[in-house]
Amino acid sequence: MSDYFTIFEDRRLTKANSIPLAFSKIPIRPLVLKFSCHGITMPSGGHMQGIQQLDRRHLVISGSSDNAAYFFIVRWTRSIRSGEVGKVIKLVKINDDCPGMKHNHASGIQFYKNVLVVGTEGGEDPVKSSVVFYTLSNVDNPRLVGNRIDRTWDTAGAIGIVRRSSDYLLTVGGWDSDNLDFYISNNAALNSRSCLFTRVKTWKKSNKNTSGWIDENWGAYQSLNLMRESDGQIYMVGFNRNEGGHDWADLYSLSIDANESRMLRKIDKKHVYCEDGASFRYGSGLYAPDQASRITLWSVEAYFHREITVNCF
Repeated sequence: MSDYFTIFEDRRLTKANSIPLAFSKIPIRPLVLKFSCHGITMPSGGHMQGIQQLDRRHLVISGSSDNAAYFFIVRWTRSIRSGEVGKVIKLVKINDDCPGMKHNHASGIQFYKNVLVVGTEGGEDPVKSSVVFYTLSNVDNPRLVGNRIDRTWDTAGAIGIVRRSSDYLLTVGGWDSDNLDFYISNNAALNSRSCLFTRVKTWKKSNKNTSGWIDENWGAYQSLNLMRESDGQIYMVGFNRNEGGHDWADLYSLSIDANESRMLRKIDKKHVYCEDGASFRYGSGLYAPDQASRITLWSVEAYFHREITVNCF
C-alpha cells in the first residue's frame, strides 16, 4: 500500500504524514523557557493573550491593557532555547496604527508566513471588534498592511487563518468561541490593499451537530489556529483551560462547504501539562511551518514580571 496508517490504542485511524498524526505526537510535557521585558515599558493592566512562533529566533505575543491592544516581539540570540532568557525587542500598540480605534484587547493570533493576523476588541470603540494585519518581513519594524475587518455583531477573541489554493480562509471566534465566523478572501495577496474578505458562514455552538465527534465537549477556546494538508483538507486546533484547571488542545477537521452545523468534526484531543504559570487560558498558539510534519504548541503565562514563562510542547 502507498498509504500507511497507525492504529492507536483507542482505535482511531491516522494517516501517515498527516496533520492528525503530527498532532498525536505532540508531547504532553513542555520545554520551559523564559523572557524578559527589561528596557521596554509594557502596557499596564490586562494580560497576555496569544502566542505565535515567527521563526527559529522570534516569538510574537499579543495582549490587553487598560487603554491599548498590542503585541510584542521576543528575540533569542541564535535560537529559541531554554539556556537563554529571551528579550522583548519591540512593542507595537495597534491603536497607534489605527486612528480612532479604542479597543484595548488583542486576542489570539496566527501567522501566515510573515503576516500576523490579530483580533482586537473591548474598550470604548463603538465597533465591537476588528481584525488587523501586520507584516513582519522586517521583524524590527512591523507594519500594518491589508484592510481592516470591522465587526459590529460580536467580539474577536480568537483568530485562525490558512492559505487555500487561490484564496485565504479566515475564522474569527466570538466570546469563548461560542460562535465562529468564516471569511474567504479574493485572490489578492494577504498584505495587499486589494485583499478583501467576505463573511460566508457562521458556526454556532448552540446548533452544533456532534455526530462523528470523539466526544461532545466544546471548550471555551481562547485561541484558534488553522492548518491545511496538501490534499486541501483543513484542520482547526482550539486551545482552552477547562473548569478543572486542565489545559487541552482539541483537533477538528473543517469542511467549509458543509452545512453550518456539520462544518466541524472533533477528531482528537490532547491534555498537556503546562508548567510554571503558563496556561492555555490566556496565551496559546501553534507553530507548523511544514504543516503535516511536526506541530509545536505554545503557551504563556498571563502577567508581566521580572522573567515571564513560556511553554513549548
